[in-house]
Formats: sequence, C-alpha cells, structure tokens
Amino acid sequence: MHIPRRRTWRVVAMLALAMPWPWAHAAPPETVRLGIGEYPPFKVEAEPGGGPLTEIVVEAFKAAGVRSSVEWVPNNRAIAGVMSGRYDGSFGWARSAEREESLLFSSRPIHSYRMVFVQRAGESRDWASLSDLGQWRVGVTRGNFYSQPFADLQA
Repeated sequence: MHIPRRRTWRVVAMLALAMPWPWAHAAPPETVRLGIGEYPPFKVEAEPGGGPLTEIVVEAFKAAGVRSSVEWVPNNRAIAGVMSGRYDGSFGWARSAEREESLLFSSRPIHSYRMVFVQRAGESRDWASLSDLGQWRVGVTRGNFYSQPFADLQA
C-alpha cells in the first residue's frame, strides 16, 4: 500500500502534536522576585548590573534557568518584604536567631562582610572589647543586625 508523501507528513505532524513532549507541557521558568536595598559598592541601583553582588545572584539564577526580577527598596523594607511574602528572597543579610525563625539562609555564603568601627580623625578612643564601647554613643543602622555580642550590648 502506498501512502502519499504529503499525507505521511500530516500523520507524523499530528502524532507529534499529540505526543506528551516534555517541553510542550513544561511551565515556563518562574520569576523569583528579589527585594534588595543598596549596600555600596556591592549592591548599587545606579551601577550596571546592580553592583557585583547583585550580578552574581542574578547570573546564578539565570544559569539555573530561573528568571529573576530585582526591586530596589530601602533595606528594612526588603527584609520585611521577604518575611511577609512580598518578595521571594533577598541577599546580603547577616544571620540572626530572629531572622532564622522566618527565613532560610543558604548553607554557604557567597560573600562575607567585615564590620568595623570608625571614629573621627584626630580623636582617640581606647577600647579592647565590645563591652568597652558602652561609655560612648555608637551609631547603627536601624533594623540591621551586626552580631549577637553587639546586639547583646545594645539591649
């Protein structure tokens, strides 16, 4: 029996369309919504790519086939947005017991920050441990977590 070539291709095309091809039914990659605040020079809204730390995170998602979107907001709004579900994630945060109750942290950091104290040039303040700082007023960013020993000092 001879089947015309044109009809053969139609049958093959119909079978191909009816087959459960994985890519035909796969949902497009979801978009991970990231809420982040500026932390120069690592996270900077005006920089191409948002600064080096932002580039690393966005490229990591891209390499995994996941789209990401970045919304620049003040730092406290970024972490509160993750806790409330407005954002799927954020990055560049210090781990604390309070945050671990609501957030998942990666097992390995992609970057570590080193916090240091600064003072006005020409002034000398002698101190050897955090407890020695209690006699001075120390400025901090509201909502930031620096370390548990420092948090204990603030209490």
